[in-house]
Amino acid sequence: MIATAVVFFGCEENPFRCHKGSICVPETGTWEIDTDPRGFDIEFVFSSDVTEEMKTAAYAAGERWKEIIIGDIPDVETVQITAGKCGSDDGWAGGIDDILIFVSTKDLDDWVLGIGGNCLRREDTGLPTVGFVILDPTWAETLFDQNQLGDLIAHEIAHVIGFGTKPMKKFVKKIGGKRYFDNPAVTEAYASVGGKGLVPLSNGGDHLDEETFGRENMTPGRNVHGGSAPMSVVTVAIMEAIGYEVSYGAADEYRLP
Repeated sequence: MIATAVVFFGCEENPFRCHKGSICVPETGTWEIDTDPRGFDIEFVFSSDVTEEMKTAAYAAGERWKEIIIGDIPDVETVQITAGKCGSDDGWAGGIDDILIFVSTKDLDDWVLGIGGNCLRREDTGLPTVGFVILDPTWAETLFDQNQLGDLIAHEIAHVIGFGTKPMKKFVKKIGGKRYFDNPAVTEAYASVGGKGLVPLSNGGDHLDEETFGRENMTPGRNVHGGSAPMSVVTVAIMEAIGYEVSYGAADEYRLP
């Protein structure tokens, strides 16, 4: 179902990007953003506990990923999600173009701001079909006030679409007890921001190494201490390696700290 929405513009309404429009949506339901059969589409299903501020930030984060991932991937004609599975309240059934994300809230452990992941993947490419984003409501309120909630949700969407999950694991290489992303294009992107050698990852191999990348959006602690969280060409290159068609021009300006 495509949203019939009121679109408004302005930095005060948009917690993520001042130059992007935000969308007023009802409290519950399934809504799709800016559907384009030639591009990458994200469909959100919000649980009843998701606030208007969270929805606004989710749509802005989704639009940010649509700037980065520009190619359509094959639709999945029939998907059925049982109630209570993959973050869904009431279950879901239908076709998917290109990714379906259930968004809900839950009180999480200390210093865990949100969780993102995927539940179903395409058999041919391994790219995700269905995923979930869970937000800690207290942190979400704090980050919204700091204009960082969109950054957090963009980070969790990255995990939904494959960053740090199964589609990425085949590129993770362990050397001397540390993990690296091993792919020529990603290594080249890393060099362009001041890096040398393979891209260092966190101990779990599911984030960029925070000591190396600082506040880049795909480091594990990017939203804890405030400030911007840019999406670098390294993150864009990783998404291309996973299997998406991307636009490098959509990356934020970034150099290693």
